[in-house]
Amino acid sequence: MFNIRQYSKLIKILIITFLIQIVLLGCTAYGTKTLFKTNQREVKISEIGIIVSQPDSVSLMIFPELIEFMENILFNGINGSDNFKVKVISDSLNRISFDPDKNTIRNICMEDTLDGLLISNLKFPYVKHYMYIELFTQNYATIVELKLYDKKGNLILQTSHNTYEGNSYPMLPGPGWTVKDGTYGALDRLIDELGKL
Repeated sequence: MFNIRQYSKLIKILIITFLIQIVLLGCTAYGTKTLFKTNQREVKISEIGIIVSQPDSVSLMIFPELIEFMENILFNGINGSDNFKVKVISDSLNRISFDPDKNTIRNICMEDTLDGLLISNLKFPYVKHYMYIELFTQNYATIVELKLYDKKGNLILQTSHNTYEGNSYPMLPGPGWTVKDGTYGALDRLIDELGKL
């Protein structure tokens, strides 16, 4: 049995451990990463086109309205910045892969008079959530990757956000919630990095 001294010492250790974890985790954006950043210094992008790359069938089964949902989030997120004009390129003929060739990007930018093209990709990894050492539940997280190309087809920036590593939720999130958080996380990093170029 614990006496009062042992109990108060245990409480102090738990509080200190908790505060250290908050400080360490609060200082980093765990799930957000810059995967590629160009060395070019003079990058002039004012009109950006948005394309959501063709998702796999599993993603569409989990979240059927994925394409329109991501287009709206990207449009609103970039449009909120005063530095860019945005155009959603949403017809099915322009559904391209996440790794298009330079000619495809050049053609799209020329046809729509764009300075840059933002292509997004989304994955739903199946993750297990543990509480202490017990399996608490299983759910889908979201990994959103964004690539920004200039009108010549050169990759300028690539960012990603993983909601399993970078977000914590009070309840199990639905796919809309994680898609929104993942897209905003990757987009915020992309806009920050673009401002530094």
